[in-house]
Amino acid sequence: PPPGAARAAQGSLEAWLCRLLRMPQSPLPLPDELIVHIFCFLEPAVLFHPSLALPSLIVDKCTTVRGHFTTISAALRAVQPGDRVLIRPGLYRESLRIDVPVMLLGCSSSGGGGGVTITSSRNHTVHSTAQFARLENVTLRQTGSSGRSCLLASRGTLEISDCDISSASGLCVEVTDSATPIVRHSRI
Repeated sequence: PPPGAARAAQGSLEAWLCRLLRMPQSPLPLPDELIVHIFCFLEPAVLFHPSLALPSLIVDKCTTVRGHFTTISAALRAVQPGDRVLIRPGLYRESLRIDVPVMLLGCSSSGGGGGVTITSSRNHTVHSTAQFARLENVTLRQTGSSGRSCLLASRGTLEISDCDISSASGLCVEVTDSATPIVRHSRI
């Protein structure tokens, strides 16, 4: 990445740690590797707690007037470590790769209809390689016959909460390598 991007990412980790410790925003003389090591000892529920006032990006599949992005993938490409991605209700036909510490939060529909559904027929619906991340209040569907998993965790700690996960042909949740997912209050 360009030098400015590395500096911006470092600043976001420092800012995230300051919010977590409830310290004033000031530069910390800690390298990114040490901050990430500290974060690895905490569950994603603590790192992404609602009281932390994390920066948020909004995804609305219908319009960028109510959101910053129309696809979740575009938001994941723009996200900084520690950001929260709020996803407005709708059907999102895409495969997601989570490789940055982030929280994906599905918003409930106010009219009593469906919430957020993410579906893929060709690839894993969600593939997580982030050191820690959180996925909450979404429906995940793998609808293809390719034998792909709906949710693949291959590294880090992905916390899944209040989700509905299903696959037409492959595994619903697949855990490989060094991944240590935490699943709570979800239907698989």
